[in-house]
Amino acid sequence: QARETMDFDFGWRFAHGPILGAEAEDFYDGPPEFKWRPKVWEDVDLPHDFQFGYKWDENANRSRGYKPMGEGIYRKHFYADPAWKGQRVALDFGGILCLSEVWLNGRKVAENDYGYLGFEVPVEKFLRYGETNVVAVKASTGHALGGRWYTGAGLYRSVKLIVRDGTSVMRHGVFVTTPAVSDEKAEVAVQVELDGWHRQTNDLEVAVSVRAPDGSVVGTAKALAPKMVRLPHALVKLPTIVVPKPVRWDLERPALYVAEVTVSRDGRELDRVSR
Repeated sequence: QARETMDFDFGWRFAHGPILGAEAEDFYDGPPEFKWRPKVWEDVDLPHDFQFGYKWDENANRSRGYKPMGEGIYRKHFYADPAWKGQRVALDFGGILCLSEVWLNGRKVAENDYGYLGFEVPVEKFLRYGETNVVAVKASTGHALGGRWYTGAGLYRSVKLIVRDGTSVMRHGVFVTTPAVSDEKAEVAVQVELDGWHRQTNDLEVAVSVRAPDGSVVGTAKALAPKMVRLPHALVKLPTIVVPKPVRWDLERPALYVAEVTVSRDGRELDRVSR
């Protein structure tokens, strides 16, 4: 399997912060050790908004929905399969509001200060394969004036764990446009941005199949990636695909076409994504 995308939304532990040292690998996030101690950590699944449960406060800032500001800590324990060795492993965060830090096994691996923009964190260098690993996420609402409405806070979008070949399609690396559309035909232009193709001299084939709403293939194209690319990423422009008599999208008939992109080298498929 060229690319494996795993759901990472379940089995998180959450606590309201700040909590000193909660990013540490061996930090205790279980139930209270003694019954008389208050419960700190709770089980949550994503998406999760820790600010939603805060009480409304007429004295809080109106630009953030009259909710107090705060901080939350998320932790998740997961097993790193030894079969992932030698591949790219990434955590894909759909969005964390508003300010965030990501820690893996006690090491800070990423931070982000814009909650509406998702991001991907390469983690293959920091994993302990064949063992349990711990990812911790600190999320803060930021200051009260950092918004114009109620934004929510925390891991409010899904998280994915992605394992793929060293040469693969980048995050959101497939660009599809339709320069010309009529009742008779539609022109489909596809560009693919590749990762891990720096200064390579082998033949790398990028192919695309356009599938109609019924799943049938209505057009294909292929091209070789440029060689000796000095930039960190390579852009491949495929020949224009002509789709005869396209089904137009409208509210009554939401016809969805799909572009399926495959990346291959020496007959072996390295990656496959659909847009």
